[in-house]
Amino acid sequence: MGSMKTPRSLARSSDCSGQTALQIQHPAKTNLPTEPTPPATRRRKLKTPELIVAGLPLVLFELGGAIGGGIGGAAAVINVAIFRKDLSPAKRYLYSVLVSLAAAAAYCAIVIGLAMAFPKLFKK
Repeated sequence: MGSMKTPRSLARSSDCSGQTALQIQHPAKTNLPTEPTPPATRRRKLKTPELIVAGLPLVLFELGGAIGGGIGGAAAVINVAIFRKDLSPAKRYLYSVLVSLAAAAAYCAIVIGLAMAFPKLFKK
């Protein structure tokens, strides 16, 4: 097994006397322009009203226990993502409220489905 060699490039340089010399350069030491590294993406901090609206689905946790908490938590994460998007404020609030309503509807549908599937669990 042979050892792997790193690729090298040749560069020509000349001095005042007219003589040309060849230099071997390592690729890491060349002066080639490199692409600038993108700045670190920072997340926009949400304002208090945005946090309140984004967290509305978490009310399902109080009402519905584990099922409501799971659905409400997922909807809250989606709402936070919506508020961090580059949309107009009206669209952000509208989409967030629609996600919250969809979460409440999903919770109701799941509870109704469970009540129909397991009627003995829901008797008083």
